[in-house]
Amino acid sequence: MYSRTHLKTAREVNSNKCRLLLSTRTPQSVDFEAASEGDEDNAVQEFEYPDVIRCSPTVFIEIMGSCDGLICLQVDYEKLVLWNPSTRDYKILPKPSPYHNNDFFSGLGYDSSIDDYKFVIPSCTTANGSEQIMVEVLTLKTNVWRKVPEICQGTTLVGTYRGLFCNGAVHWLGKQENGSKKENVIVSFDVAEERFKEVLGMSGNFLCALGECHGSYFEAWIHEQEMI
Repeated sequence: MYSRTHLKTAREVNSNKCRLLLSTRTPQSVDFEAASEGDEDNAVQEFEYPDVIRCSPTVFIEIMGSCDGLICLQVDYEKLVLWNPSTRDYKILPKPSPYHNNDFFSGLGYDSSIDDYKFVIPSCTTANGSEQIMVEVLTLKTNVWRKVPEICQGTTLVGTYRGLFCNGAVHWLGKQENGSKKENVIVSFDVAEERFKEVLGMSGNFLCALGECHGSYFEAWIHEQEMI
């Protein structure tokens, strides 16, 4: 269902188009090419949620991660659902233990070494007076949560809770201890090797653009060596 076949189809379908999901209350996406050309009829497309997601004014729906057209949704703080808006396929994911009832950091990525997708949840804790990041990983084929031995020491996550997948890793904004100070960094978790990559600094050759419009929040990250 969610393997190399899906990845190949996603890349073929989206080879000349780029769509962004704008709304979760009524699922809508925008086609940038159509919008820039003034094609209003095809610029915005509406989707229907699967029956497992009952959308009503009292139901809270949040995007927890996305990759290759797949979207992970949290429904009413009780259910995690992996959804493919194009095919309307979905998969209910098991809850991590203990389940995070409030906002938590997360990310979705593709592991080409095993042809599978992984949902990642990092947790920020403190040990011996120093901050650290621990990770839980769900591999879709096994459908089992695992705690990863790898720990990122002296670092914590900040900003948006949703990680961005690029170049085989999920990226979050973070802060790293440097003596008595804390420096802004990008924290990267390699999905295939299940380890933290070298922390990237955010000074000089780094640009971070942030914005908010009518309650909708967005971020754009650019780095000299790789685009995120």
